[in-house]
Amino acid sequence: MSGSRLPNVVAAVVPDAKVRDYLLNDQHIGNGGKAVFFRQLGYDPSSWPLLQAALLEHPTRNFVVRLTTGIYGTTYEVRCELRSPHGRSNCVRSFWIAKPEICHSLRCRGQAAKLHPVGARGDLVPTRR
Repeated sequence: MSGSRLPNVVAAVVPDAKVRDYLLNDQHIGNGGKAVFFRQLGYDPSSWPLLQAALLEHPTRNFVVRLTTGIYGTTYEVRCELRSPHGRSNCVRSFWIAKPEICHSLRCRGQAAKLHPVGARGDLVPTRR
């Protein structure tokens, strides 16, 4: 899978609360320094939609480097460049999980799985090139 793009990237979603209340919130217990990292890139809580857009762009500009399959779906690791509002970029890893939507309607059958950022292993982990 290495060297390929995230499948069905148009279905990717990054919830507002994930960016606003977790990634840019250094008071969140599971943040682990992500808020400090993103502030260094030029993102702050008042401009959270810019980070949300950059995260959605991340898998369109970078390749999948690893995938794993588990009970919750398939997890894709995408690496590297994430652009900042100041034009800087840094190498980050984003993890996306493709999990089928639970649907009991005929209208839903055959639709591709939606992609959600993974929270348990960290949404974005700062890395060095």
